Amino acid sequence: MAQVSLLNNLDAFSIVHSLTDAQSTPQWEPFEFAKCGAMSNKNLELIFEEIFSGHTVDLHKVNAAYQQTSCQKIASIDASKSIGFKMRLHPPSRVLATTMQTSPRWAQYFQRQYNDYLLRDMKRRLFRIFRAYGVVVFMAVRQDILRWALSTYHGDGTHSFGHLQGSHDANHEKIYVDVDRLGTFIHRCRYIHKRKKKIVSELHAAGARVEILRYEDFQSDPKAHFRALCDTLDVDVTDADIQLALDTGTRFQKVHADDISTYVENHQDILARFHDCYEPW
Repeated sequence: MAQVSLLNNLDAFSIVHSLTDAQSTPQWEPFEFAKCGAMSNKNLELIFEEIFSGHTVDLHKVNAAYQQTSCQKIASIDASKSIGFKMRLHPPSRVLATTMQTSPRWAQYFQRQYNDYLLRDMKRRLFRIFRAYGVVVFMAVRQDILRWALSTYHGDGTHSFGHLQGSHDANHEKIYVDVDRLGTFIHRCRYIHKRKKKIVSELHAAGARVEILRYEDFQSDPKAHFRALCDTLDVDVTDADIQLALDTGTRFQKVHADDISTYVENHQDILARFHDCYEPW
């Protein structure tokens, strides 16, 4: 999220985002269910076709489709700039996990089949657009699975510090991490890596261009990271432009320090069990 927000600080980019009438804060994931509602794959395709077709974006047409299921609206898009957006490859109209959990088992089978169909249909529609209009797909990954899992771990269940939305400083007490419970988070992260590698293969097979955005590169040298990204897109920005964008900053902050001993009480147990949790890309 922070990377998308920082890119929007660069004048060469126009990042697609949504707004509400009551709030002017940009919503950087406009095609997530929480923002766009149960939007159909057909409307999603229509919107991307309009955005990437190369002519001036008809915002009325975009929002006519978007607001069929959303109370928000897509903000203005400058087609003369490099257009970007952030989204997960999840059909907005899918049956949500929370709904499935309350459904009978026989119904869950059909719900999963329906979701699989929606995902295949979404890929078919979007991958065609990516190939046809030369859209470069950036797959964001975090190779350090242990720290990724810890960043999503909800503390000791009390929703005190340790929740993803927490922030760490010297005044916070360290949290005790349930080793077995953390293991389920790590398993989930490994599964997501596997799924992302499958999607990359599918994108290549569809003729789309894919580049990898590594979280670790962004953290170690943000300026070099964005320099490489802009060069990949042949976007003409100076190092001074990039530095200004970084200095302008973002409202998204890093949650945890790299040294887990600063916020995890039983860090030695964690490191002993999960010392090799790294997925190279």
